[in-house]
Amino acid sequence: MGDRVDTVTFNADVAGTNLPWTFTPVERHVSVRVGEERLAFYRATNNGTTPVTGTATFNVTPPKAGIYFQKIACFCFSEQTLAPGE
Repeated sequence: MGDRVDTVTFNADVAGTNLPWTFTPVERHVSVRVGEERLAFYRATNNGTTPVTGTATFNVTPPKAGIYFQKIACFCFSEQTLAPGE
């Protein structure tokens, strides 16, 4: 593991105006040593009045940094259905 420590910033965006979800990272910034594995958690809430199914996507910017990130497990691998208020 390297000695260098970088700060990773997480964001969450909801595409379109028809998805009544609030989607946020639990931690906005995480410091990590180069080569270290870390977990990132997100919180999603359905603010609508009916169940809604959505799918998250993952990206890294700038793109040249993406080669240094590896998803081991991700809620974005499958659709998520949230009941109202869930």
